[in-house]
Amino acid sequence: MIASTAMPTTTPMPTTTPMPTTTTTTTTIQQL
Repeated sequence: MIASTAMPTTTPMPTTTPMPTTTTTTTTIQQL
């Protein structure tokens, strides 16, 4: 029953629009 409530595997995250790498660079700059 719990498995049914789990996130639908039929609709996985769109790989066509991956997280922007630009955001990662900004975070590194803040750390510096």
